Parts: sequence; structure tokens; C-alpha cells
Amino acid sequence: MRIYIPYLFILFFLILLFPSFFYLVPGEGLDTSYNIAIFLAYKYNLVFGKDFVFTFGPLGILNDRFPISVSRWVYLLFDIHFLGTLFFILKDIFKKHFSYPLVIFVFLSITVALRDAMFQRYFYCFLFYLFALIKEPRKMINIVQAALLSILCFYYKLNLGITAIILFWMAISYTVIRKKLGGKVYAGVAGSYILLILSAAWLLHVNLKGYILGGLQLIDGYNDAMSLPAGGAYIIFLCEAVLIVAIIAGRGLYLLAKAIRKKEIVKNADELFIHGMTALAIFVLYKSGFVRADGSHMFYFFKISSLLAGFLYLYNPPGFNPKTAARCCWSVLAIATLAAITIPGNGNLYTRNLGGLPARIKEIGNYCRGIQTYPAALMTPPGRPGLTDTSLQAIVGSHTVDIIPTEVSTIYFNGLHYHPRPVIQSYSAYNTYLDSLNYQKYISPDAPDYILFSLSSIDGRLPFFDESRTKLAILRHYTLAGTVKGNLLLRKKAIPENLRGAKEDGWVDGRIGEDMPVDSRFDLQYSKIFVRYRIWGRIRRLFYQPPSLTMTLTLEDGEKMTYRAIPTLLEDGMILNKYIELPEEFQLLMQSGGRWCTNIKKIRLDQDPGPGLTGFVPAIKMKNTYYTFPEKPEAERRADSLGVAGIIREYNKYKPALVDTSLYEPDSFPCWIEYSKTYSPLIRLGGWAYRDKSGNENSVAGVVLRSEDRVYELPSEKQNRSDVALYFKRKSMALPGFTARVSKSQLPPGTYQLGITLYDSIAGKRWIRYMDNKIVLH
Repeated sequence: MRIYIPYLFILFFLILLFPSFFYLVPGEGLDTSYNIAIFLAYKYNLVFGKDFVFTFGPLGILNDRFPISVSRWVYLLFDIHFLGTLFFILKDIFKKHFSYPLVIFVFLSITVALRDAMFQRYFYCFLFYLFALIKEPRKMINIVQAALLSILCFYYKLNLGITAIILFWMAISYTVIRKKLGGKVYAGVAGSYILLILSAAWLLHVNLKGYILGGLQLIDGYNDAMSLPAGGAYIIFLCEAVLIVAIIAGRGLYLLAKAIRKKEIVKNADELFIHGMTALAIFVLYKSGFVRADGSHMFYFFKISSLLAGFLYLYNPPGFNPKTAARCCWSVLAIATLAAITIPGNGNLYTRNLGGLPARIKEIGNYCRGIQTYPAALMTPPGRPGLTDTSLQAIVGSHTVDIIPTEVSTIYFNGLHYHPRPVIQSYSAYNTYLDSLNYQKYISPDAPDYILFSLSSIDGRLPFFDESRTKLAILRHYTLAGTVKGNLLLRKKAIPENLRGAKEDGWVDGRIGEDMPVDSRFDLQYSKIFVRYRIWGRIRRLFYQPPSLTMTLTLEDGEKMTYRAIPTLLEDGMILNKYIELPEEFQLLMQSGGRWCTNIKKIRLDQDPGPGLTGFVPAIKMKNTYYTFPEKPEAERRADSLGVAGIIREYNKYKPALVDTSLYEPDSFPCWIEYSKTYSPLIRLGGWAYRDKSGNENSVAGVVLRSEDRVYELPSEKQNRSDVALYFKRKSMALPGFTARVSKSQLPPGTYQLGITLYDSIAGKRWIRYMDNKIVLH
């Protein structure tokens, strides 16, 4: 009976690790959109690395597995291979090291990692066979599986894939140096490996050179553009991650020091090499998880760290006490588990991940039903209520279309022909190389016929500064065709028009922390700003995150706006003299030649004022290029003037209403103004409010402006602020937020005090609170 016990545990673990679903139905949102884009790339025969450059490669279809353009047999083939790989990994581990403490360790590690991403599972399986290759290079299964899994990683997720390719070459080179493989065998393995990479590139429609170059640019740019500090309560998770890295690296250094002292480096070279590669892998995963230190990315690191730590035990050098290795493994597991169950938003780890064996068996049943229903889902038209627009379909028809900045799902659900710029989402065009790919696409004859254009970004960036070169191409090659649900629909011009009068001036010197003037004499000032890291900044960038930088823009009316500044995007350049935040402001830029846009008068860069060493060299340089818009034909000028008049007419619809304040009860309820913007013909405000002594489910927040004896209520829209409710630990998950707009032309000149109102629609009660904020209209 004992001989079958390991197989019972293997069966149990395979049930736990069985895929939770066969496919998912696509929805909307940033992450869903880039997954949809990968499937549409297959549908329209786009070439990865040329037409499509993103952090996920062609095997990103395994991420969410949508029923779009992919046969169910593809998913089945990958699932069978993955489950078979897991079976042989577990069988090999239990055959060589079976013990009940090991079983418990594997169980607890799997519990932490149960909902990890599939690309992480492939990476772990790759490392297992890679290390088996180092120990037993003459077993063909180790070479084949290590090579195959590294290539699957490479065409799935670029950062881990490039790491896997490098580690594979290091491993097979090591076996030759140690004379475990002969030169002829090495040449055969290396040649077959290269041939396999090239064959996979052909099969998966990959331009290998562009795929690798684009991947390296994405990895390098991600470090600068996507960093998100682990501030506040999250700092503890950074400390826990550093401790895990220190344990794994420290174990390797300890073994190395002891081997040197005992003069056993050659004898223990395999284990030392494996420990070094494990430390390198854990560092790559640490960087991936903590460059952007939010809950989901950090969780990725902790999910896999304890499984990687298991290699310290599996490959403990002979003659070294295995109990020490076991202590390291259990320490990493304890830290990873503690972090996983305390990261906000992840819920109860064991309830959510396991939910009992019956829940897992039910998921396997759902998976099997998914195999049956997949063909019908594949044939189902993509339309979805609330996400389709007949007017958009009527205009675009069968023409090609791209979307800026991110929501590719809009194209999919409207059944449009997706023809994207290479870097498919604006926030990912991290540097000049990536932005230039998109620029070249939009000025080429192969540019999409239409662009559905809006403005939004992430992490406190100014959306207009993302893809700045690409926006220059839009101004040259596209004209307004209409508006759809707040987005601009841009149509490619039959004859492109170059921006005229390009003029460069010399280098402009400046300093961080000091204002730099911006010239508004020209239609457009395109500025490249060059900042340099100090040595401390480079060290921070390598081992954690680059130091942060902000840009403060002073507008022509004196209003100041502060945004996150990213060195690689500053060097790429931006249209610096026009403040564009809304789609209608970009429309004004296009149709008025910038004359109706708000000018920027000066800028200032500031670095992180926190304690410690500064990360940037104070001296900065700026290089400016000036452009003017071309003269337009009379018919186009008339159309543009009507478009400008239409925007002004829309602005004037936001009219205030006089209110009787005797209907309101003065109160001091909690509230906050998140933004107050007065630079344009509109005053725009946003924020939230709630009453402590009520549930607020029926509350509506609004904005008033008081000037002398008159109080005006502004047109407002209700926003449900579940984020605020969660922060304040309120039972109601829909605390009242608001956005408000009013046309300046509809208010008399004067100084206005800002107030916030709350109205209980059931009780009929009203409350008002005046703030210290003032707005001056001339």
C-alpha cells in the first residue's frame, strides 16, 4: 500500500492545480482589453514584434482564454501538456525526497500559489527541468522539457521569457564547461534550440528581431514608467519580499563560502550553480512584483517564492545538513503565507483558494462543460448590451480602426476591423523607441482608416503627454469625423498635411526645482527634456524603483497642475505649450490650430522631497522644436469653425441655478474636493461627501458656489465611491461622490466660496457645508 501513497498525493495536487476554467467570456476594462487585442491580432493576421508589440506575446491567449479566433484544441493541447508536466515533476520529487513534511510543504506552497498566473506556472516548471538538466544532462526528457518550456515562456510573457532563454543558454553552456555534455551534443542541442525558436516564430506569426528589441524596450521602459512605490501600509510587504530574497541569496552565499573553506567548490559546483540561478530568478520575480508595488503585482511574487525556495532543499549539496536548507524553505513559506493573507483586497487565502475539495471538483466540472460549450461561444457574435453603438458601426463600417488610449473591447464588441498601432495601449509607449513605432504606423499608408480617440491615463500622468509623437502624427494625418459617447472619431485624410515651419532652437538649460518658461508664440512647441540619474538614483532603479519626479504646469491664468513626470517620456518629448486634458480640448487643438486652447506659461520639475539621497542630477536640458498648422481649404475651415462653435455651445449648456439656502441645514459632514479646475471656459469639480450618522445609500452630493447673498447650484452627476467607503470602513459601498461642471459665461464676475450639499432622497432632508476653497471669476 505504501508504494501508492505518493501517487494519491500526486492525484490530490493535480486536482488542486487543475485549470479553474476552460474559457472566459470577455468584458471591458484595461486588462481585458489587451487580452482581447491579442486574440484580434490572430484574427487579422498581425505580426507580433512588427504590427503588435506588447508585454504579452502570442501565447498570451493562454492568459484569459477568450472564445475569439482560437480553436478549443489549442487550449486542450496546452492543458494536457501542462498537467502531464506537473505529474512527472511531482513524481520525480516524491520518488527522490518523499516525506510527510515535504508533502505538507508542497501543499502549503500550492495553497499560496493556487490562483497564480499560468505564465508563472510555466516558469516554475521550466526551472525544475532546467535544474534537472544541470544534474542529469544525459536524460533527454530534461533537455527537451527545459527547452520547450523556456520557449513557451518566451512567447507567453516577455520579461520571464527572456529570462528563461538566458538561463537555458547558461545551463547548457555550464554542462559543456563541466564536460557533462560533449561538444557535438552541445552543438546539436544549440542548433535544435535555435531551430525550434525560429519554427515557433514562423508558426505564431512573430518577427523575432522586432519581438526581442520591443521586449527589451518594454522591460527597460517599464522600470521608469510603471513604478509605483510601496507606500504606507504596503512598505511591510516590501520588507518581507527583501527578506525572502535575502534568505535565498544568503543561502547560496553561505554554501559558496563553506565550499571554499572546505575546498569543495568543484564537488558542489552543480548545487552552487543551481542556487545562483534560483537567486537570479527570485530577483527577477521580485523586480517584476515590486517595480509596481500594488497588491496584485506584489501578490505575484509571494505566490511563487515559496515554490522557488523548495529548490534550496531539493538541491542541497551532499555533505551539507539538509535541516538548514529545510529551515530556509519553511522560513520563506511562512513569510510568503503571512504576506499573502494580509495584502489588502485578497481576502481569506485558504477559503478563496481552496474552498474545500468539493469546490475544486465543481470547477473541474465547469471546465469540462466549457469544453462542450466553447464551439458555440466561438460562433456567438461579439455584441454586448451597453457596449455597442450603432452610430459607430454605421460610420466605420468595414474600414479599419484603432482606439486610443486603451479600451480595445469597444472595437471588439462593435464588430469593427481592428488595425492597431504596434504598442496597443497608450500608457505602454514608455519611451522614444516605442512611441516612434506608433508614430511611423500613423504616418504610413497602412495607417488605420479611423481612430476612436479619448484621453485618460494611469498613475497621475497627464494623458496628453502619453504617445506624444503619435499625437503629432494624428494632427498631420487625421481629421474629425464625429463624436461617439464622449470619444472623438478621427478619419484618415486622403492627402496628409505636414505641420509647417519646423524650427529648432539650441539647448535650454534649467534646474530641477526651478521654473522654465514656455513659448506660446508658435502653434506648437514640442519639447524634449533630458534629466539624468545620480549614482544613487541608478542603484535605486536597479534594485527597487527609480526615484520619482513630478512636473508642475503653470497655465496662462495662473492655475497650477501637477502630474507625474517620467524621464523616458520627457526625453521622448511632448507638446508643451498647450494644456489638453479633455477630448473636446483636443478637438479644439485640431480645429482651431491651438488658438482656443489654454496656454502653458512655464513648467517646473521636482524630485521626491522625501528623506535620503536625491536621485537626479539637478541640471536639466530642454530642446524645443516649433510647428505651425498648415493652411486649410475653405471648406475645411468652415467645418472647423462650426466644430469650435459646437463645443462652445455645449459648454454653455452647463448653467447654474439659484437655490434657496433656507432649505438646507448647515452641517460639518466629512467631504473632500479632489480637483477644482478653472482654466477652461468650464469650471470642473469632483469629490465626495457622506454623513456619519446615516447609511448614505439614498444620499446625493452636489456643489454650490456662494457670492455675497446669492448661491448657485452647479449641474452635477452622481458618482458611487466604493473606494472611499472601503477606505473609511463604511458599511455602505456606494458613498456619494460627484462631478460638477458649469460654464464661466453663465456666472457673474466675482469671488465665489465653494460649498458641498447632501440630499437624502427618501427623508427629503438637505445639508450644506461651505469649504475654504475660493474661485475668482473676472
